[in-house]
Amino acid sequence: MSGSNPNAVARRDYRPAAAVYLKRAATSDTGTVTAETALVLPVVVLLLAALAFAAGAFAAQGRLQVAARDAARELARGEGPARAEQIAAQTAEPGSRVKSNRVKISGGESVTVHISREYAPLKGWPGLRLDASATALRETAPPPGGTP
Repeated sequence: MSGSNPNAVARRDYRPAAAVYLKRAATSDTGTVTAETALVLPVVVLLLAALAFAAGAFAAQGRLQVAARDAARELARGEGPARAEQIAAQTAEPGSRVKSNRVKISGGESVTVHISREYAPLKGWPGLRLDASATALRETAPPPGGTP
C-alpha cells in the first residue's frame, strides 16, 4: 500500500450475497456429474434389462431345442407319442406345447417334433414366441440272424 493514505479504510465488496452466489454458480461445474448420472442411469438400466431378457430367451430356446431333439430320438427308436411328449415335457419349460408327426419317405419313415412356448420376463408382460423342431429317421430293427 505504498503511496496510499495510511488512515484509509480498505474498500469492501458490498454486493448482495445472491449476486456473489450466482456469479460463482455460473462459472462452476458443481452438480454436472449428478445431472449427467441422472440422464444416463435410466438408459444403462434399460440396456441391462434388455440384455437379461435376450439371455433368458436364448437359454429357453436352447432348452426347447434339446427337448425337441430328445423327443424325436424317442420316436425314432419306436417309442409312442405319449412317451416322447413326456420326455419333452421333462426337458422343456412348463407351458410348452409339443406336437409330433410321422412322414413316409423313400428311405423309411421320418418323425418330426415341434415344441413352442411363450417366453416373457415377468407374468403379464409381452413376450416372444419360441419354436423348436427336430427330425429323425425311424430306426428299423436288423433282420433276424444277420446284419442289414
